[in-house]
Amino acid sequence: MKTVKLVAVAVCAAQISACASLPDRVGPSHIASSQERYVDYDCNQIRQEMARVDVEARKVANVQGRLAVQDFVVFGAAVTTFWPALFLLAGDDKEDELGHLKGKQVALERVAIEKRCPVAEELARTRESA
Repeated sequence: MKTVKLVAVAVCAAQISACASLPDRVGPSHIASSQERYVDYDCNQIRQEMARVDVEARKVANVQGRLAVQDFVVFGAAVTTFWPALFLLAGDDKEDELGHLKGKQVALERVAIEKRCPVAEELARTRESA
């Protein structure tokens, strides 16, 4: 009986760690300077790439948010009523993809600041007013 409880606890712990994170809790992945293809971009290309990456990041964040909410609901139901539901927790979350896109956003902003592009100043003003 003790072994069954230990197995159940181990399964629950593994499933809890598989819960999808909320999008705002996903940090940017580091993109090394040697990998930054953006250093050769001009300011117009940087602005265009920022817009493209922003759209993609928003899409992935929306999916990640839905998965996180779904996991929260499933986990709550599993804990209170039916523990086998823990196996339904999202294992295919978009955390890595979202982190990579956020890393691209940081890299693009860094290059825009270094090149003194107008988009960098616009971002700074937007953050100040928020």
